[in-house]
Amino acid sequence: MGIVISDKCRGISPSTTLRLNALVGELRAKGRDVISMAAGEPDMDTPEIIKAACVKALEEGKTKYTATAGILPLRQAIALRLKRFYGLDYNPGAVMATSGAKQALLACLTAILNPGDEVLLPSPCWLSYPELIRMADGTPVIVKTDAAQGYVPDGDAIRKKISAKTRAILINSPSNPTGAVYSQEKLAEVA
Repeated sequence: MGIVISDKCRGISPSTTLRLNALVGELRAKGRDVISMAAGEPDMDTPEIIKAACVKALEEGKTKYTATAGILPLRQAIALRLKRFYGLDYNPGAVMATSGAKQALLACLTAILNPGDEVLLPSPCWLSYPELIRMADGTPVIVKTDAAQGYVPDGDAIRKKISAKTRAILINSPSNPTGAVYSQEKLAEVA
């Protein structure tokens, strides 16, 4: 008997970004000149200081499992950066380092959602958001935005979508893909 994939996983749509990347690769292989607007891959090499730090860590044997939340010096550095740049005061014990945004979002959504809970989602949005919400047994509720409003919904648009099942509003600022930035006033209005 082979591996049986769960109904939940079979119900998740494949990554549109990866599908588009594959299509770009196929077209380029056929000699087509294609500008990819899919995955945001850096166009430069990893800085030498980072490479050297990685080599040093390997040479020092820093290759073992770490604390689930990440190593303390990293969490301390993150807390310091949050304080320095944003005036936010977090104890390093309240900071968690993850391997990426998708993992962090899925962990947060899984922690707060019960089956059927709703998450308000300003759209256009990052293509992964609706699927991450579904993976956490939630229901994405789209709040449409447009260029005329700078792709930022007003408080009334958000309030109209709130129901007894609403558990969260997922806001990304600056927004991927629109670049919209929520001002402090707009965040207060939306909240």
